[in-house]
Amino acid sequence: MNNLMLAMLMLNNTQSSNWDISTFLTNLTTQLKSWGGLVIMLLGVVMVVVAIWKVATGLMSHGKGQPPNWLLIAILFLLGGAFVVAGASGMEAFNWVAGIAGGGKQTIIGLGNGGTTTILFNGLR
Repeated sequence: MNNLMLAMLMLNNTQSSNWDISTFLTNLTTQLKSWGGLVIMLLGVVMVVVAIWKVATGLMSHGKGQPPNWLLIAILFLLGGAFVVAGASGMEAFNWVAGIAGGGKQTIIGLGNGGTTTILFNGLR
């Protein structure tokens, strides 16, 4: 029994000596990005379900009441599908959203500097 306790104690000592704040923060960042991807995927599923619900209620109403907003339904389908695909790819979901935010940042910087040609022809360089 003492040998077993000694082995467990030695195992515990070797595992705890490898712990540091840098490893903790790296693992935390990886886990939060993974969870963020799942949240994005869930949001996409909700958007697609809402779009399907709006289509079904719009078609079943037979013209009674307010007609469905087909543009909104199309946007819900497209964005919801993009969110589901991005979220299913795991870590890429965070990078996808970060890329969209980076594009917005470049647009704002271009507008602030008065460089409208940079914004309009950014992809042609």
